[in-house]
Amino acid sequence: MVIKEALIYGTDMLKCVSDTPSLDSKILLEKACNCDRLFLLRNRDEELPEESFLIYNSFLKRRKLKEPVAYITGEKEFMGLTFKLNEDTLIPRPDTEILVEKAIDVLKGISNPTVIDMCTGSGAIAVSLAKYMRAGFRSLRASTALLIIPPVIIPLKASLSVFTAFILSITSAMLPEICSGSPF
Repeated sequence: MVIKEALIYGTDMLKCVSDTPSLDSKILLEKACNCDRLFLLRNRDEELPEESFLIYNSFLKRRKLKEPVAYITGEKEFMGLTFKLNEDTLIPRPDTEILVEKAIDVLKGISNPTVIDMCTGSGAIAVSLAKYMRAGFRSLRASTALLIIPPVIIPLKASLSVFTAFILSITSAMLPEICSGSPF
């Protein structure tokens, strides 16, 4: 099967479960082939390696069961950055980008702001704030809720490894600071 046929096959398979079957098919084939969209476009008449097709087909079956594409690929773009995910993290949503952009606008007017990102999963909010407000942060902290749900730490550490200039301290010493004055 050539690449363009695989894309048609995937799109047809996903029409009944996705509002964006063509896009889903492209993203899943990119991941299965470990390539980008431009490669698929330039090589659409090339034969798809059998191993890539088997991976792609398994991705399509998972998507057909309505598993989100981001969980299948293990990553999601947010604020122009790619974050690692698993089923224990929430998928960063486009609506949250608006929240982060607003927070950046508000925080720019505050000298040395302290930001606490509660219940960090992939780290999308905290890392995005740190990336786009580099000079303005005195500290950036994540919730110790991460320590209660260890599987969530894995995608956060993977996301952070991409942004080595930003160090996010996750320690149990933060728990009293985070929970002080809270009703729980």
